[in-house]
Amino acid sequence: MLAADRARKLEETRLERDPWRKKAFGATPFSPLEQRRHRILDTIFRQLERQGAGISEKQDRTLQAELLEEKIEIQLREKLKQVRRPLTTEESRWEWNRKRGYVQELQPTGRLVFAIKTYLGKGHRTEWLETDASPLEGMLADIVGEILTAAPLLAERTRLHEEERKRYEAQEERRQEREQKRRRDHNTLRRFMEFAEQWRDIELAQEFLGALRAAPIDPERKVGKRTMPQWLDWLGERLREAHPIEQGAAAILGDIVEVDTWTYHD
Repeated sequence: MLAADRARKLEETRLERDPWRKKAFGATPFSPLEQRRHRILDTIFRQLERQGAGISEKQDRTLQAELLEEKIEIQLREKLKQVRRPLTTEESRWEWNRKRGYVQELQPTGRLVFAIKTYLGKGHRTEWLETDASPLEGMLADIVGEILTAAPLLAERTRLHEEERKRYEAQEERRQEREQKRRRDHNTLRRFMEFAEQWRDIELAQEFLGALRAAPIDPERKVGKRTMPQWLDWLGERLREAHPIEQGAAAILGDIVEVDTWTYHD
């Protein structure tokens, strides 16, 4: 797969007539180490595909094997090592470099390392580094076996996570239902208390109106456009209309039934 892609790009580079594009974007032949890398990957991919796995390359060019609907990210790269090297003439011009006397940098080792980048948890090998005595070609069976073992492990982890997600969502739904019931009950009682407060205020107002009726008044005297008796009658009628009892118990309870969790916004 990767070798064929490189071959296609090499052919495109060969046919490119623009020297600048050929240099900037053209492909170069594989180095001996790259050839080893692709032979190893080809062997691993073929063995995985025989077990039903699919191989793909992500947009960031990382590789992944897909088995049991689980994606396992893998990587085969050259091992780098950190070394100290003497300063170049140009680097020696900078004072902070001269004080240290060297530069640390990563250099290739010529050795390959294969890694499973997907987290598998403790107890699972995820990296194979070759040595002079043990080339990576001798570790391929172990690598393939670990990838095949990882798939059901990840599938089980996914299943458990999905169960946990559903359990959490069910608990959250029950919590929200309880909270809505609590708010609805609270608002229902609040609406009843409003009727009770209205009843108490009107009872007090009617008592006060009765005291006004009992007080001496001039029946001919006008206050505004009404005589004093007319005012007292008008107030009595308004209080009677506003009295909750005038609505009847059915109407009051029907009003309360309409209360929900969003009736009050404070």
